[in-house]
Amino acid sequence: MVIIKTPQEIEEIYLTAQIAKKVMERTLGWIHPGLKTANIDKFVSSQLKSLHAKSSFLGEGGYKFSTCISINDEVVHGMPGGRKVKKGDLLSLDMGALFGGWKSDMCRTIVVGQEPNPATKKFLQIGQLALDRAINAIVPGNFVGDISCTIQNTIERAGYNVIRDLTGHAIGKELHEDPQIPCFGRCSSGVSLVCGMVLCVEVMYVAGSPELAVSRDGWTVKTKDGKLSAMLEDMVAVTENGYRILTR
Repeated sequence: MVIIKTPQEIEEIYLTAQIAKKVMERTLGWIHPGLKTANIDKFVSSQLKSLHAKSSFLGEGGYKFSTCISINDEVVHGMPGGRKVKKGDLLSLDMGALFGGWKSDMCRTIVVGQEPNPATKKFLQIGQLALDRAINAIVPGNFVGDISCTIQNTIERAGYNVIRDLTGHAIGKELHEDPQIPCFGRCSSGVSLVCGMVLCVEVMYVAGSPELAVSRDGWTVKTKDGKLSAMLEDMVAVTENGYRILTR
């Protein structure tokens, strides 16, 4: 069931989205080589607490952490732990805030401790381009398929592949609400976009094959061929005037 939010509720959701944005910016500016991923998770938790918020991830489906930290060939749901982040790692930080009963969710991917090489720089630029174009497709009267096919076309035309086993989603009181938003699909298909929807648009893509495997921890999803993966995610509200990005 698609849950439509009122204008007042969207303003309340905007507050938790902006908390997530602030904590994301602080964390990405602080990450450096040698940190354990558990240290990053604790830093996010402390920053959320300083803003009178909690993690929207903690406890979700039994999950025990405030973040998902996926590195290099890890696509999503990387569990924080004793691994140390190295210079040049491609790191995706997925996190969200719980504030005022509303949840937020966003993801950014960076190269740790150095400027990306030309191939990685292009890889990340294409992901950002796909996200921006997908968000531009969010207007009342369009469809979820317009978001999905925009992501797919942008990624695949650049020579990469989208993830087909995982999706974006709507969000509100719950972290995952209907509709699901795949990274592939047909334009003018799926659920119609209407004012009051709040969507998490996720661009999940890989440099190689989209075939995935789940690690022994039961959470971390990796590429089977070991090629790089990245994820970018923003929260977007559907309004009378088109889209409103809540996490920027």
